[in-house]
Amino acid sequence: MEKKKITYGQETKYERIKKLGQGAFGEVFLVERLPDRQKFVAKVIRNEKHFNMARIEAERLRQFGDEHIVACIEYFPDKIGGDDIFVIIMEYCDGGTLEEFIEKHGGKKEHAANYLRLVQNITDGLALLHSTKQLHRDIKPANILISGTDPNTAVAKLGDLGLGRDINPSKLSTVSNSGTLMYFSPERLRSDKFSFPADIWALGMSIYELLAGKGCLPFPIDVDSIMNKPASPLPGFVPEFFSSVVLKMLEKAPERRITSKQATVALLTGKFDKVVVVDDGVFVLNLPKTGIEKLDFYYAKEANFKWSPCFFDAPASPLTRIDLGNGNYYYGETRDGVPHGRGAMVFLSDMKLRSIREAWFN
Repeated sequence: MEKKKITYGQETKYERIKKLGQGAFGEVFLVERLPDRQKFVAKVIRNEKHFNMARIEAERLRQFGDEHIVACIEYFPDKIGGDDIFVIIMEYCDGGTLEEFIEKHGGKKEHAANYLRLVQNITDGLALLHSTKQLHRDIKPANILISGTDPNTAVAKLGDLGLGRDINPSKLSTVSNSGTLMYFSPERLRSDKFSFPADIWALGMSIYELLAGKGCLPFPIDVDSIMNKPASPLPGFVPEFFSSVVLKMLEKAPERRITSKQATVALLTGKFDKVVVVDDGVFVLNLPKTGIEKLDFYYAKEANFKWSPCFFDAPASPLTRIDLGNGNYYYGETRDGVPHGRGAMVFLSDMKLRSIREAWFN
């Protein structure tokens, strides 16, 4: 006698195909939507104590609609065998997890370009999450999914936002023991308050293993090493700017770590040394070691949470530097020796960059 197939949902039905895994809060199954047989993933939570957390995760996923964060299709309470369950239907990423990708392709020179693309995907998704004042709190290779089975075209997506927490902008910190110990930042190990830099640390650990290979980590995984031992260099095939971004993610002091926005633009531009985040965008600066003689910058303005580059140093629009006095400068287009067109107002204090703003002059 053929065993009855299990389905989830009332109006739209999803037929269970096979079990993909099991986490702390539920089981994960491959399902097919009826009648079109399109594949999705069903996260099934059986413990009623975790239903609210599951609903929060689903609502977080639904709010983004971004190609670098796993999409939530729908969520609903249901019953199986008389037992209450909560089901989240998510997009199916046929490339598996970053953990599986690392096992197959990690630490190989021939995949250097693929690593850069995947990390750009992840930092873009994380920058979006952080821009909404939310932490992930459990970034690790098992919670990063890969869409596509060809490593040359695959796309990485942040998943499993079940531990996410809104951050009060006035406090920007939280205390919790949730997450996975291996990816805990020093401040989390000390049970200190933590914020966005803790996500950056966990991402840095994940990326390091991707670049160095399965089981190759920046330092031994013990409390003393995580707290005090500097990260080992990455393989020589990793471009210097890429290596710098990853190692900056693993700074012991949270205030010294690169931000998700800074990392996104640094990886897009291939520039790292001077990445400045301001309210209306991100600039990558090339400042000379002595004096402020020249400024080349990349400007990426946020629109619908996507970064679109705009280079001001194009040959048709040469940059001119105008000293405005008191350590303030204008860099950009001019007409008859005065600012005209687009450029940037640069504000210095003791010859150090204090702030920068986009400027337009008619």
